[in-house]
Amino acid sequence: MNNQLVWKNVQHKAAQLPLRPDIRGEIKNLTGEIVKIDNNVIELKTDPLAMGLLIPQDYLTKQIKLTKTTKIFQRIKKSDEEYNAEITEQQKQGQAQPQELLPIGPNMGLPMTISRYKTVDLTIDDLSVGRQIQVRVNEDAKTVNKLTAVEIILMAN
Repeated sequence: MNNQLVWKNVQHKAAQLPLRPDIRGEIKNLTGEIVKIDNNVIELKTDPLAMGLLIPQDYLTKQIKLTKTTKIFQRIKKSDEEYNAEITEQQKQGQAQPQELLPIGPNMGLPMTISRYKTVDLTIDDLSVGRQIQVRVNEDAKTVNKLTAVEIILMAN
């Protein structure tokens, strides 16, 4: 069976379950698909499993308000050339000291300060219906449907 079909089936069944009473604390991070964008408000169809929460169907859609301080960005993987140039430059400057190197894993020995991804700032005009986003909000998403975005990360296609 197709993995996407199985995942959609799990999401559908999970969304029909009642709110889990054992979830403690606030939920301030959401993942979902943009359904509509209108006047700095995004209608977001959330993924309840990505929220770590099984929620009723009527809580799947959230209204996300963007303000002047909302940060919108995307993380893009650096090219091998760009990434290797940063490593070389840092090694030339003597900044890659042994205590700063990754101790284990596939990148063992590389400086921890070098990321494989770069952050690109975006605006609301770069967002579109159907795209997946991650949103950090001020309010508790478990109990509120209208939320204010602190930051939005546009997911890769």
